Amino acid sequence: MTQSSALAAQLTGTFRLRLELGSYASSGTDISVAQGNFGLVVPVNQATLVLLKFTTMPAPPYHLDPGGKLDLVFTVADKPETVRQILTKEEQNALCAARTAVEVSGSISESASGVIPITSGPFAVSGCP
Repeated sequence: MTQSSALAAQLTGTFRLRLELGSYASSGTDISVAQGNFGLVVPVNQATLVLLKFTTMPAPPYHLDPGGKLDLVFTVADKPETVRQILTKEEQNALCAARTAVEVSGSISESASGVIPITSGPFAVSGCP
């Protein structure tokens, strides 16, 4: 009998993104965060392991005025009351193979500058067999 890992059952976690607009900006900006724009990747080559499904707090819309700051908390979960994150067997295998070093990588859209890429530092994934 094969025992399934906790990772096979769920992918959960949170990460925080701090947004700041300099006080010398000529105007405010609107920011959008979209599903499909963030994933877990291999740091060496940025190969996508899993596209993340998430909710954010506070909820959109997002706007920053010059000198403004905003902390967004992204929650990835496999619970009925949230956006569902269900891993395929291939995603689970790829994530577990890279478990000692993965990154969150993605982008946001900002009305003043366009698309802004974002990458976290490397971290380890737990729950693999």
